[in-house]
Amino acid sequence: MDRLQRLKKINNYGLYYARDYLNELSEFDLVIVEPLAHNSKSIEFLNKKNTLVIGYVSILEIDASSETLSLLKEEDYLTINSARQMNTAYNNYIMDLRSERWKLLLVNKIGNLITNEHYDGIFLDTIADIEHFDFESDLRKVLIAEYVKLLRELRKYFPKHIFIQNNGAGQIINSSAKLINGLMLENQDISQKNTELNLKFAALKEESGIEIFILSEEGKKGKGNNFNRLVETSKENDFLLYVAPHNYVGKVNSPINTR
Repeated sequence: MDRLQRLKKINNYGLYYARDYLNELSEFDLVIVEPLAHNSKSIEFLNKKNTLVIGYVSILEIDASSETLSLLKEEDYLTINSARQMNTAYNNYIMDLRSERWKLLLVNKIGNLITNEHYDGIFLDTIADIEHFDFESDLRKVLIAEYVKLLRELRKYFPKHIFIQNNGAGQIINSSAKLINGLMLENQDISQKNTELNLKFAALKEESGIEIFILSEEGKKGKGNNFNRLVETSKENDFLLYVAPHNYVGKVNSPINTR
């Protein structure tokens, strides 16, 4: 059974960005991890436990202290009125997906994780910045188009690996759904009362064949929805659910089977 077939069979998943807890992570059918916290041996350990391992990659942001900055030029940064755009909450620069250099760096990084580190797939984070920040409509459309080009390139090289997009459930998913295998809804309201939203994602799952991952951080749990409601709603819609530790570090929480 290949990775994409195994993805359809999973009953739970986890997300954890710190080190250690390999035995706990091996209890999940699929885990999303920060590659800086792992090496090929830890990935091999999890693979032998029959756990699918997905590596975190930031698509649109880079830390202001990253060593990768030395490889970049001014045209690689997203600028508006000559000002570099930033996610000030994390002190990250927002990159310009129109930059061929930046996209090449992303493809090389992802290729290394898959080919040399043996990850089963990639978690595509920060792409939702296109929707969250107040970009003009034309720029937003161009960035989405460039993201789709990137996905097509990745699909060309890695057709049998797993790609999970974090958020971007508005305009972006309309263009990316056929090129990814999963959509993560991070700290979003999927309460039983939010019927319209649930129907949208259930329909997306049915039409595109992608898996819907619900991620709720401890202390938020779906923006006020209680845990039982999250579980019930996930089961009713065949979504996968995980309630992660605060800031996605600390102690690994137990798997939640919603199938």
